[in-house]
Amino acid sequence: QVAILFAELPKFLHLLPASVPQSSLELELNREEDPQMRWLSLRQNSLLRQPVAAWRFRRNEVLMLLQVLKAWTLSSWPKGGAEMGMDRASFCRFILDVGLVDQHKVPYFWAVHLFDLLAKQIRFCAVDDQMLSSALLPVVFWWDLFPIVEHLAGQHFKIGQSNLRVKFIEHLAEIARLRLPSFAQKVMNISKEHLELMHQGVGVDDEQMTITEDETGKRTITKSRSLRAQNEKASSKVQLHILEDAAKQRQKSLLVEPEVLQLLWQHEEVFKALHKAYADDRGVSPIALPQTVAAFHSLVGLAAMCTSIGSFVETPEAGANMENIAAVLGDFIGGITLTGSLIAFGKLNGNLASKPLDLPGKNFLNLGGLFLFLFFMFKFLGTSGPGGVVILWLVAALACVMGVHLVGSVGGGDMPVCITVLNSYSGWALVAEGFLLKSPVLTIVGSLIGFSGAILTKIMCDAMNRDIMNVLFGGLNNAPVAKGNDTGPKEHVETSVAAVAEMLASAKEVLVVPGYGMAMARAQTAMGELASTLRANNIKLKFGVHPVAGRMPGQMNVLLAEAGVPHEWVLEMDEVNPDMENQDVVLVVGANDVVNSAAQELEGCAIWGMPVIEVWRSKKVIFCKRSMGGGYADLDNPVFYKENTEMLLGDAKKTSDSLAAMVKERLEKV
Repeated sequence: QVAILFAELPKFLHLLPASVPQSSLELELNREEDPQMRWLSLRQNSLLRQPVAAWRFRRNEVLMLLQVLKAWTLSSWPKGGAEMGMDRASFCRFILDVGLVDQHKVPYFWAVHLFDLLAKQIRFCAVDDQMLSSALLPVVFWWDLFPIVEHLAGQHFKIGQSNLRVKFIEHLAEIARLRLPSFAQKVMNISKEHLELMHQGVGVDDEQMTITEDETGKRTITKSRSLRAQNEKASSKVQLHILEDAAKQRQKSLLVEPEVLQLLWQHEEVFKALHKAYADDRGVSPIALPQTVAAFHSLVGLAAMCTSIGSFVETPEAGANMENIAAVLGDFIGGITLTGSLIAFGKLNGNLASKPLDLPGKNFLNLGGLFLFLFFMFKFLGTSGPGGVVILWLVAALACVMGVHLVGSVGGGDMPVCITVLNSYSGWALVAEGFLLKSPVLTIVGSLIGFSGAILTKIMCDAMNRDIMNVLFGGLNNAPVAKGNDTGPKEHVETSVAAVAEMLASAKEVLVVPGYGMAMARAQTAMGELASTLRANNIKLKFGVHPVAGRMPGQMNVLLAEAGVPHEWVLEMDEVNPDMENQDVVLVVGANDVVNSAAQELEGCAIWGMPVIEVWRSKKVIFCKRSMGGGYADLDNPVFYKENTEMLLGDAKKTSDSLAAMVKERLEKV
């Protein structure tokens, strides 16, 4: 076979790229030589390696290759227990037999190179006399097919392969779930069994209640577990992790069942999943929008600085004219926007700590920087030539330092407002560019951005009950923060997914309050499914969104829209508060400060006076969050300990998925 293959090489040489000299590929093989070693030596010592890296494969070529591999695998499957595999010669011979080279202009050397590159990964044998030790069933072949698709996608799309494999498998599972009811039912059965095992494994209840009374007569109730119960609970947590991993493996194994494989062999399904995985891997998710906006603002600031300095370098004339004033102001605002946006990006992206930078005398540093800028400005207006350029560079350096200090002094809780301030700054920087470039479009657009950002900043500050000067100057006149006082028993009640599902299924009106925790856990899709299920069963459900929920204005609205929630279901804080007493269940998902009653009950605390969604006035409140920890303000939430509140602790994504599945099952039985 090998001799016949190489004998037919000359008729395919015209299919090679023009950069490959045919003289480097001439093969004069004789049957007595080792064809593979001879081929390997020639290939490694030729000029083939360089152009191979530059070859690109068309989509129809990839489809044909997948069809070839599919046909070969299916033809081998009925042979059952026979030991078989595919060496390089068999692979290339089969490509010739099905006419791949003649019909679709695929270079013969491309097939050989692909085989050599992926032989070990896809369980093809790199040596002729080695065979695969077991039958090459589709069950095995499907998992081994991915490196080929991944390699071709990397050649065609230049895809980064970090998380692509995981997303690819997830999307294939989603295709199977939507197309095959039996597959979806099996996945649901595994989830049910997993939940039942979880409920059986957490049935340890050996608590001791202690009531203490101080000198003033105030009683405090505390609960504690015995040492045996603590050990059993710790052991049950380990068992839950094991059960969860086992459930995931069982669900993944369903992908290799014959009916699923038959569906997934369809080329369009494979490429749809690959394209979706590629889009997910390369795109910006709604969760990352705040830091993306901050990054774009930094580019506006950089452009304003460069335009200001470059404009004066072109016409270095002194004088208090509009061009020079716009140049120095654009330089200053652009510098603050540049570094301030980069600091905001670092905080939002988790590269920098959200804790505010609290330097001694920071208010004097800010005022000193402002006076120094005014000095540079008057000096610049009376200077021409190289001296003026130097002053502009000094202004740029001063602005960059001030941008770092101003935004660094803003705490994580004020970052939504900080984003709107930077948005306004970028608009005014654009106005300066418009004056310098004599562009009315830039001036008008910059004015719109600047004013709209300023108005949005005012709205956000009112919603958070923050003084705008605090945000602009990094905590100017901050009052001492009160941490709260213990004015009652610190006892919270935990609940289960099954109990919450029963409450939701039995309710008439339900309110869901999303927070940034929902975004971080990516639980918005499950919440959208839950909302659709309840709405379909005549249960009035709505979402209540706080103006500063998340890390930028409107982030929760974007996430809910991504999950398919109609905008008619999403209401603002002022629309849900008056009707709170009529809500049978309020489900708070990943939110804390925006539903904290301390804003109305604890004077002097970090969020005192901030309007919040008053969930405690409803009939029942369920908090779905990871732990009992505080939010951005690091403030204990008295709502946790109210009589009508129950805590559903755990990962919001897993809890939401389980909750949506159990509510759907419960309502289907009705």
